[in-house]
Amino acid sequence: MATKHPRAADRPLTPCEQRFVEEYLTDANGVRAYRAAYPDAKYPTAAVQSHRLLRKPNIRTELKARRADHARRYRVRADAVLREFARIAFSDVADLFDGVGTLRPVRDIPLDTRRAITQVKVGRERVTTRTVTVRDGDATVTTTTTVRTQVLDYKLADKIAALGRLSTFLGLEQSIPPLDRVLAVLPADMADTIRAELEAVA
Repeated sequence: MATKHPRAADRPLTPCEQRFVEEYLTDANGVRAYRAAYPDAKYPTAAVQSHRLLRKPNIRTELKARRADHARRYRVRADAVLREFARIAFSDVADLFDGVGTLRPVRDIPLDTRRAITQVKVGRERVTTRTVTVRDGDATVTTTTTVRTQVLDYKLADKIAALGRLSTFLGLEQSIPPLDRVLAVLPADMADTIRAELEAVA
């Protein structure tokens, strides 16, 4: 009787593959996750092998299951995550300023841009006012100290990183084309120079 092999998607993960999945789920950085699971791997190897692992049916199944579990546990919906990435990716720095170029208070900034702010730098200034009151020839001095706050700087989240995450979610990323396709779109003399350099180091 022939041995029945499990489907590729149902094959158990090796300990290293399991570590890769756990690391990948933290920030979706395949290269970093691969090097965490395989500490001796060099960057070029990690770049290639992480892509290979992410295409394996059993790893894709595990990632899908773990993400669904996280979503249920923390009540996070994919559309809410996408909306936050979109707010960061398409935030407009002009929303931080008023008509004369002064930084706006936080509450005056549109919500979508406000959600993209990661840091606010505030300056405080003490202002002392002395008031002299004269009554029946007697002078009374009243001193009042107030603290004025002013926004000095805002820091927005990384737009490029957010666009990258959106591309991943929406399936817009494309694999790096083969070298011959890249060279084909370059001027002939430049392509010949690159080929010669690559052959020299091969």
